[in-house]
Amino acid sequence: LKRICKRLVEISSYLIFPMMCGLALVSGKLIPFLFTSQWNASVPVMIFACVFFGVQPLRSINMQLIYAVGDSKRGLLVEAIRSVLLVIGVTLCVFVFKTSIYGIACVSAIVSIINVIITQFVVKRYIGYGYLEWIKDMLPSVLLCLGMAAAVILTGFIPIHEYIVLFIQLIVGVGTYVGLSVVSRNPSFFEVKSLVLERFSGNLKKKPNGGQ
Repeated sequence: LKRICKRLVEISSYLIFPMMCGLALVSGKLIPFLFTSQWNASVPVMIFACVFFGVQPLRSINMQLIYAVGDSKRGLLVEAIRSVLLVIGVTLCVFVFKTSIYGIACVSAIVSIINVIITQFVVKRYIGYGYLEWIKDMLPSVLLCLGMAAAVILTGFIPIHEYIVLFIQLIVGVGTYVGLSVVSRNPSFFEVKSLVLERFSGNLKKKPNGGQ
């Protein structure tokens, strides 16, 4: 279980972190491009949403392991804690701090991070998968994201039309992430590559069955 959990964490962080990081970095240009400039006020909400969905796979992995070992009561307790924290946070934002939707979006992102930390504590008790080892498995993807983020931010200073810059940033971001993965010989990259090639070659080998 620990070995499978570690691989899921490595693969999930390798795939999800750069997508959410890249989406957050270009959201200032992407939202007006897709929905016009009238939606510019939703950029902070999108950034908080990227944080929320960036950690969701980690939470899902931990919750599936909790249910896999048959401890549904503890799983229900973790879900209850998440719901209580979310309700408390939203209530404080609305009635105490009088914040806008930005505060609610921020609370959702923070609660998702806290919930992942709580579920990881439970997982540690089951399979000995501690925080340091957990962070170590995600660290290569985090470092790759930092390199990609630097390239995307620097590309944003190109003095041309912002929508052209947006597409250049997307290409540079993907190219930088893949390039750094190859240079650093990231094992998750080669595993994902082999899975994609295997699926692609399998589809090519399929032949039509006489039109039936």
